[in-house]
Parts: sequence; structure tokens; C-alpha cells
Amino acid sequence: METIKIVLFVLGLFFGIETSTVIAEKTIVIVSPKTKTIVIQHENLLAIYPTEKDSLSIAKEFASIYTKKDSWNTHLDTFTEKYITYNATEKGVLSTKITLKYTKLEDLKVFAIDTNPEGKFSIINIPQWYIATENGKLNGNYWNFDADKKFSFSLSPVKNVPETYTIHKTMLHKVWQELTKE
Repeated sequence: METIKIVLFVLGLFFGIETSTVIAEKTIVIVSPKTKTIVIQHENLLAIYPTEKDSLSIAKEFASIYTKKDSWNTHLDTFTEKYITYNATEKGVLSTKITLKYTKLEDLKVFAIDTNPEGKFSIINIPQWYIATENGKLNGNYWNFDADKKFSFSLSPVKNVPETYTIHKTMLHKVWQELTKE
């Protein structure tokens, strides 16, 4: 299996920002082999950081991510189309939808989505990410999916965050509101 170059739930990695502070509470990934599209939906973006770090630096970090929204990570150069949209609710929830168009299966390796010897799509099962799917099958340490059908899975990595971390759920929404006023 390939190494994971872009962790699906870490927003900054899509834009070349090597950070793990701004993440999604839940990420839904939909891969469509027929249209060669991968859609990554980040539900409820939040900041998760050590308690000694200040929220001002997190706000600056998110502002940097947002302003780089047209400057994609070089690992995504093989994707022919790349889009990101932000969605905010009245309740202070900020989400994103990233749509990527790939040309060959090897393009998906940046996310550690590969094919197994039987020709099925395969991703590693990392228990701390709480991977869930309705159309995959867990086979040892890997989730497998039919190669000719659309499949999806979700990740919920913030279910058991250590107490030494702070989780801010509304701060990013407020920063986003300020950035979109201009």
C-alpha cells in the first residue's frame, strides 16, 4: 500500500499547508470510478490544538488556508479538475466540499486509495479514524470496495481526542465570515 500523502480530513494539506490543526469532525469520501471523480465532504470544520497554543494563531492558520483556496498542493497536480466550496450554517457550522477529477487509478494513491491483488479498491483501516461504510468489506487491515461501482466511506477522527487538546467548533466559522465580507 501507498503512504498517505494527504490525510483526507485535514483541510490545510489540500493546499500545501503542513498542519493538522484545522480538521473536519466528520469526512465523507465518495469515489465514482465511472466518472473518475472523488468528492471529499468535510462536515463541521473545527480547530483542534494543544491547550497551550492560542486561538489567534489558529485563526491566522485558517485564514492562510482560505486564501490559498486556488493554490492546490502539488501532490494534486495530476487531477484535471479541482474545486472547493464552503458552506456555513446559521448555527456556526462550517463545512467544505472538495471535488477532484482523476485520469488514472494511480492518482488516488495520494490518499492511500489503491487496488488490491483482486482488483478491488482498498484503503487501510486506521481504528482511530473510525472509518464507516455501507458498501465496503473489512478484510484484515483493509477496507475493500468493488472497482466498478461508486463507493463511499466516512472518517470521524475526533471521537476520542486527548484531554491535552482544545477543540473549537465555532471559531473557524467566525473567521470565515470575516474573510468572506471583503
